[in-house]
Amino acid sequence: MGDLLARVCRELALLAAWEDVREAAYADGEPGSAIVAFENRALRNLADLAEQVAAGGYKPRPMTGITVPKPSGGVRELAIGAVPDRIVERAVLAVLDPLVDPVLSPWSFAFRRGLGVKDAIRALTAARDAGAAWVARTDVDDCFPSIPRWPVLERLRELVPDVELIGLVERLITRPVVGRVKRVAPVCIRAVRCPRCSPTSTWTPSTGH
Repeated sequence: MGDLLARVCRELALLAAWEDVREAAYADGEPGSAIVAFENRALRNLADLAEQVAAGGYKPRPMTGITVPKPSGGVRELAIGAVPDRIVERAVLAVLDPLVDPVLSPWSFAFRRGLGVKDAIRALTAARDAGAAWVARTDVDDCFPSIPRWPVLERLRELVPDVELIGLVERLITRPVVGRVKRVAPVCIRAVRCPRCSPTSTWTPSTGH
């Protein structure tokens, strides 16, 4: 087992990831039955999770499709992962973020640690002051689902010296979406991670293009 994967499957690393997932789930007051069930046997579940990841046999579950109403009309199709997958994703992010973040685009601000809207505004202001005169506002339709995964994995292989961890990332970002699509209120989304905003898939636009 590679050194980086070993760091992911440490029980303390998974415990920290679980605490993040749990905090997000309880932020809206109703965590959901899957979180409650995991919490009832949290230490045992985390120990089992550590063993599965360390053995190389961890298989992420398929995602569950959901739709969320858009304020402007229509719906946004998303998908949510099983609780163990969300925990593993966050543990993977904690290990890989220091390796991946420094090579992301300097114009990429979303879902990056320590960066946000204010940083994007400062960058735009600096560009304006430097003489830039035009702004192009765009929205890529179905951005995350349309991005090929293989260029992302190839780039990660260049950055991450751990074949087994890359294999785990590949299994996480290629999970299928199955089951009947459920319609949920927008507030419910804050408690989960989905393929288009999950810890691992947020590298996709910057590393794959």
